[in-house]
Order: sequence, then C-alpha cells, then structure tokens
Amino acid sequence: MRPFRRLPRCRRGAVAIEFAFILPGLVLLTLGLLELTLILFDYHRFSEASRAGLRTALIEAPVASLDNLNPDNTITCTGSGAGVSCSGGPVGSASSWDIIVARVQRTAGDVEASNLRLSYTESGVTDPSEVPGAVTPVVTLSLIDLEHDFFFLNYLPGVPDTLTYPDITTTGLGPTDIVPP
Repeated sequence: MRPFRRLPRCRRGAVAIEFAFILPGLVLLTLGLLELTLILFDYHRFSEASRAGLRTALIEAPVASLDNLNPDNTITCTGSGAGVSCSGGPVGSASSWDIIVARVQRTAGDVEASNLRLSYTESGVTDPSEVPGAVTPVVTLSLIDLEHDFFFLNYLPGVPDTLTYPDITTTGLGPTDIVPP
C-alpha cells in the first residue's frame, strides 16, 4: 500500500508524457509552415514568370493580328501543345507565342502553353484621326489553372490533394502599331 501513496508525488516521466502529447502538434505545425512556404514560393515564381512573359510579349511581334482590334473587341490567344489560336482575330505571329512560352518556362518550368492566356485590348491612347490605322494595345498575360500538389498535408484527412492558384495576371501598354486600313 505504501508505494501507491507516493505515486501522486512522483514526477519521474511526466515530462516525457507531456512531450508525447505535444509532439504531434509541433510536427504538424512545422510541416504546415513548410507547405505554406512552398506555396508562397511557387506563387512568387509564377508571378515573376508572368512579368517576364509580358515583357517578352511587349517586345516581340504581336501574337494576334491587330487588324480587327477596336475598343469593342478583345483578342484573346491561348495555346496548347499544337500551337496557338486567337479568338476575336487571326493569329499574327505563332513564333512570338513560342518565344513567350519559352520565356515563361525559363522562370517556371512547370508552366505549360495551355496555362497561358494572352489578350490584346485597344487602349484608346492614340487618336485614329491623327494617325490613321494607329493601334496601341493593352497587353495582358495571365497564367491560369496552375496547381500545387500538397507534399506534406495530403496525408491529413479532409485536406484536398491539390491547391489551385488564382489566375496570375500582368498587364502592360504595348507599342503603337500602324495597321493598314
């Protein structure tokens, strides 16, 4: 009976038991922070790739033919493994599209051509009555449908396998181009 009276006063092993209760929470918190860091790193990398792709789009020949560009029309170009197609107008320079995709992939190698959307909208900066056929487009490059596959947190119940990033969009004013009437 005497050993049981000393039991409430005995503190040996209490620290080990408390640590055993806290350890899973600490491991989960550490892995969650690491996963968040990976997500933020990818988002930053995709943002930089979008900016680099837009800079390339501004100095290369327009991917879309700007003949039909007017304030009521936006020309949007998307790509796939087979090339590029533009809605709202014909393709002007498919090679420019390939250069833009290559530039984006140099910064973010896991971005594919199907993840890019390039659009041209008339800015209204130039007055067509002063310079006939002058077009100054607003060029927008968007990275779409990008996903992050969870590395650590996918083992937790209720956590999805992937996280879809919001569209990453970069916009700039393109150079004035003279379109023949």
